[in-house]
Amino acid sequence: MFLDEIADMSPKLQSSLLRVLQDHSFCRIGSTQTRTTDFRLICATNRALAGEVKAGRFREDLYYRINVVAVRLPPLRERSGDVLRLAVHFLEHYNAKFSKHCGPFTAEAVCALEACPWPGNVRELQHCIERVVALHRGGVIDIAHLSPTCDPRPAVSADAPQGSNVPLAYQQARAEFERDYLHRLLQVANGNMSEVARMSGIPRQNLYVRMKRWGIVTE
Repeated sequence: MFLDEIADMSPKLQSSLLRVLQDHSFCRIGSTQTRTTDFRLICATNRALAGEVKAGRFREDLYYRINVVAVRLPPLRERSGDVLRLAVHFLEHYNAKFSKHCGPFTAEAVCALEACPWPGNVRELQHCIERVVALHRGGVIDIAHLSPTCDPRPAVSADAPQGSNVPLAYQQARAEFERDYLHRLLQVANGNMSEVARMSGIPRQNLYVRMKRWGIVTE
């Protein structure tokens, strides 16, 4: 049995789990019949459980019961060699899903992907590649096609004189990106707000607020 984010388990549920691990038995909800069980338990968490125990948020006896073999999975920022492999895997997956032929990545794009800290780890990388494929018409993927968090270059105003390298103010650059990003997502999703919310990772209610802010109207 796999339990994800075990550190978020309530104290009551922690007690129940400890009892099952100790006695190898349980009762289903609404039943008085005791059932026996035999399983291997795998747990995952993004917190330091030892610290949760010291803070009183996680039972010490349960901690020692489950902490038999601990495997630390380093964050993606510590595994830069895995970034390109994962990016290529996600690229192939979403090319097939959207029936597109995007790729390969240019050398600049690869460097940007590997240099990005990826605070959201693999899921953030996955969503980044999904957005690229969803919004790209096809062909090579350059650094300009990646999300701004992957692009180390300063943003340049479209109204700036040709050859100018004067960057936009942060708020202005962010506003222009968000407005263009929402327009392109709506085109790809044919105005389907549920699909836009899924691809962007932004709740629908928040999407409506942002669209109203930029004067974007859907039919």
